[in-house]
Amino acid sequence: MELPAGKYWIGDPCYVIDDTLWDEFVKVSLHNHKSVPVTEFEGLEMFADGTSYGDDVYPGTNGFEYGVDSGMLSVVPVALCENAHAEDCGTFVEFKKPFEAYEENGVFHFGHIDIDTRMKVDEEETA
Repeated sequence: MELPAGKYWIGDPCYVIDDTLWDEFVKVSLHNHKSVPVTEFEGLEMFADGTSYGDDVYPGTNGFEYGVDSGMLSVVPVALCENAHAEDCGTFVEFKKPFEAYEENGVFHFGHIDIDTRMKVDEEETA
């Protein structure tokens, strides 16, 4: 999908969606008990979808490692970001032009940033 130019936050939406709205956000992301991409919330365009392996840490092509605790990654308009520590949990990006946001075969594409969720790193293997 194409999102309009503007300032966005990339990461797990559970870190920035206000706690009072989280239950509603989860309802929007589930349809007939099946996860579906979120493309609009609270009247704002955004994109969120489930990762291939749920919760983990996934590397972005921008060098940031994205921690996931809700099984989702997203690109969220800053107007929906309620967490004062959002910089620790994700990245703020300003897109000067409309950009593509989608997930394909476990790889998230947010404009020029890709996040690959196809490989789950076993902590025991890296220890």
